[in-house]
Amino acid sequence: MVIGSVPLLTVLLAAGERVERLSARTLLGGALALLGIGWITLTSREIAATPLALLTLVGAALALSQGIIVSKRIAGNHPAAVNAVAMGVAPVSQETGAPGAQGTEPGR
Repeated sequence: MVIGSVPLLTVLLAAGERVERLSARTLLGGALALLGIGWITLTSREIAATPLALLTLVGAALALSQGIIVSKRIAGNHPAAVNAVAMGVAPVSQETGAPGAQGTEPGR
């Protein structure tokens, strides 16, 4: 659920870095997204995570968001195009056992 906040975090970080403007419409959409994520998280009885695990997830979401902004600056491409390429490369790196890929050990 925390990773679902990446689009909102990306907008907020981009506005903070003066890469994009922050509008009332964007803030309203972001607030609705946070309310939805919070509602799903709080009403789910199956989520059991330590504070450290949640903090790690928030850190991962922030890292993903910042990566989108940096890649947009470097490549000049729309974030959706960058994500599409990344989503295509990630499974290939998983299957080929590229350095840093998770789950490449036999028996996993």
